[in-house]
Amino acid sequence: MLETFTELSILYDFYGDLLPKRQKEVFRLYHEENYSLAEIAEEYDLSRQGVHASVKRTEEKLQSLEKQLGLVKRFREQEEVFRRLEGSIGTLLNELETGSPDAELFRTKLEEMAKDIQSLEE
Repeated sequence: MLETFTELSILYDFYGDLLPKRQKEVFRLYHEENYSLAEIAEEYDLSRQGVHASVKRTEEKLQSLEKQLGLVKRFREQEEVFRRLEGSIGTLLNELETGSPDAELFRTKLEEMAKDIQSLEE
């Protein structure tokens, strides 16, 4: 449940501005402000069931946008590339600090880094 909640929050961060204003606000109140369905219903003069349906439609819309656009997936792929680059740079810096760097390790790590950078450009 928490994983789904977190995933929906991430999707909302990426795609929330593409939602109609009211749908966006209802979703935000429910997921970010922890309002109950009844509290939202009262604030917007809707039925509790209507609020629930709106939240579910919004969740489906966010998931649909991700399937179509894939921005979250691409973002996560880029994060992974940056983590690998950071690790490779750390390895190379450690090698330099030893005073006798391994040339083969340097070549291998630089080739890996070049491939990672190229993948970011695609």
